[in-house]
Amino acid sequence: MSLADHPDVPGFVVTSSPEDATTDSRGLEQLSAVEEGTRRRVSLVLLPQLSIDERTRLAEVLGPYAQVTSEHLAAPVTLAERGDALVVPAPEYVTLDRLVGEVRPRSPGQVVTVVAPVAAALAALAEAGLAHGEVGEHTVSIDVDGRPRLLGAGTASALHALAPREIDEPTQRGDADDLRRMLRGLADAVDDAAFGTLVASLAADEAPPGQVADRLLAEVGPAPLGRAEADDQPAPATDERTGTAQHRSEPGAGRRRLVWAVAAAVALAATGGIVWFTSTRGDDATTATGERTDLPAPRGPTLSPSPEATSSPEASEQPDAPADAAADLSALGTELCGAPAPAPEQSPPLAENWVDVVDELYTRRSAALVTGQSSLLCEVYDPLSPGLTSDLELEAAYAEQGVRPDALVFVVDEAALVTQEGVLLTLRITDRLEPYSLLDADGQVVAELPGIPGETWQARLVPDPTGTAWRFG
Repeated sequence: MSLADHPDVPGFVVTSSPEDATTDSRGLEQLSAVEEGTRRRVSLVLLPQLSIDERTRLAEVLGPYAQVTSEHLAAPVTLAERGDALVVPAPEYVTLDRLVGEVRPRSPGQVVTVVAPVAAALAALAEAGLAHGEVGEHTVSIDVDGRPRLLGAGTASALHALAPREIDEPTQRGDADDLRRMLRGLADAVDDAAFGTLVASLAADEAPPGQVADRLLAEVGPAPLGRAEADDQPAPATDERTGTAQHRSEPGAGRRRLVWAVAAAVALAATGGIVWFTSTRGDDATTATGERTDLPAPRGPTLSPSPEATSSPEASEQPDAPADAAADLSALGTELCGAPAPAPEQSPPLAENWVDVVDELYTRRSAALVTGQSSLLCEVYDPLSPGLTSDLELEAAYAEQGVRPDALVFVVDEAALVTQEGVLLTLRITDRLEPYSLLDADGQVVAELPGIPGETWQARLVPDPTGTAWRFG
């Protein structure tokens, strides 16, 4: 399969460029995308054209996974409603295998913080008679609070249902082996003799995931990622004569101790203690190495001044610019998107809900700035729009600094039609930009930006060349 075979998956904006698309160990192509309705970042596992019976079979396989309730499992894998693809939620922040070296687990307590939730998630799957089939650092999501979750549960089972001869059925034994293998790799990097003995004992006993979680939490105190090794606190000792762990008063309490590690991670984040969080002020960012990026935040598309717009106190105020400078700026848009097309013979109907219209434009705008596919902006702006120029300058700044936002989530709270002059519309929009991260070329986080709080401003909309959709003018 190729991108040419699957140029679009309805309901999603594909953010992978052809050279960015990845092929997994099964030979299936995976694309990064943004779900249009929810603005979730996802990975699309492209499938051959499915029959109705195959779609029914996949729904039956994935259904039980969605019913498993565990705080340590990521959102369930689903089948795209209008496309032949599995929809796998993307990591909330980064996967374990892509954590920068400074915050990879480097003490026994930090290994426990990462592994115990994964083990608990596998135990919950096993209790429901299910298996994951692909446990490893690449399927462990780490969120901004340092909380791990297991990604992709159900993917392997769904693919096995489609191709039972080519793809092995996931098993609980295989999950347990993969979990202990991942634990061994993390423990070897820590190089702690006592902890190594514990890990070797779990391997010798072929401990199932639930037992792995309980023993790790009983014998090693979890510690937040990013803290010094000396901060790890051992758990209270177990009375070997009675077999009772003195710090636990009821079954399962050991697993809940992980909440302490997560809560501590949140507290450290507030004081700058976790090394992947960086100091931010306004729209500027400071990298983990102290180098300033000084990148502007992506604000609402600029509104060209007009008598109607500038007379409104809510309209964006734009300083006067020399004519030649304005011409140079306009050239950026026409160079990318071509000269403005002749006015279409028809105009799109007025929307019942303008929030949906603006939200869809923002989804494509976000995809362009996140992936560097500037051509997507031509679906968002008129070639002469000042907003297009602004976003192209922002894109150039990202490229110059060698960074890229991990996601840009614009939340449109209100959008209302203010004026209509022929096919030229003016909307009043209240929106905000959620906090986001800047990633370097290796996908490592170099800065955290606070986003933009709610603002009210005005924007122009004009018909696109087909006369069937609106875009920023």
